[in-house]
Amino acid sequence: MDDKVLAVLKKLEQYQIYKADLLALVTDTSYEVTFFGYFNNKYEQSNTLAEQGVIPFDALEAFYADIAKLVRSLPKYDAGKLNILKIDEGEVSFRQKDRSSDTFTIVNRWERSLGI
Repeated sequence: MDDKVLAVLKKLEQYQIYKADLLALVTDTSYEVTFFGYFNNKYEQSNTLAEQGVIPFDALEAFYADIAKLVRSLPKYDAGKLNILKIDEGEVSFRQKDRSSDTFTIVNRWERSLGI
């Protein structure tokens, strides 16, 4: 699993975005993906990078869709749960929570763990 996930993350390097930390919240019908990565030695959030023109919005949306597709293809994926994929400093983790989980809380906890 780790190799597949990290291979998709490497796609960001074509935009000079390196060492990305990623959070993906995926169900059968929806997904929320965000990442922070280094561009010009500055740690930036994915949407900020798109707004700055570093990565085109359509490429960012395609990247998010690729991550969701990858999560849904994982053997541990559970269609009845909220599937959470995290990449922090190159370490990949995957778990599930009840669909009713507060995604805002999950995202905030992740950002705090990154020191943001």
